[in-house]
Amino acid sequence: MGFFFFVILPLTELYLLTLLWEQIGFLQLVALLVASAAIGVAITRQQGLRVWRDYQQALVSGVPQAEGALEGVLVLLGGALLIAPGPLSDLIGLFLLVPWTRRWVARWLVRRNAPVGGGSFFVSRTFVVRPPSGGRYEEDHGGNSGVIDTTGEAADDVPPRQLP
Repeated sequence: MGFFFFVILPLTELYLLTLLWEQIGFLQLVALLVASAAIGVAITRQQGLRVWRDYQQALVSGVPQAEGALEGVLVLLGGALLIAPGPLSDLIGLFLLVPWTRRWVARWLVRRNAPVGGGSFFVSRTFVVRPPSGGRYEEDHGGNSGVIDTTGEAADDVPPRQLP
């Protein structure tokens, strides 16, 4: 995939830009590139705010939305492709900025990268004990030269708690 984005796509863009230059002229080509970048910035801003608002509403309602954050990334990628000079990157960028095609790409990416057989995770909290305001804990090394004995249990031995 990296070979496509770093070799094939730029070479194709250069080829298409030279074809356009021959057809419409240099100044018109520059004007077209500047216009597509300006339109890209405007569409990216509008769609980015829309995705952010939808994602915030999903978080408030408690509905998990795996595609929400991914759609935000796709909007940024689409905007960057629209700003980059070239007709092929402009088409891909527009494809990622149209809401229904962006949702389709996000769902496809989530399905493609979903763990096989499902999975689970749990969140644990870590508490740090701090000394009283401004005080310091005095350590009694007792010849241990900085060794601190602790007790605990391995995370594998603790059954995961179900989140509400």
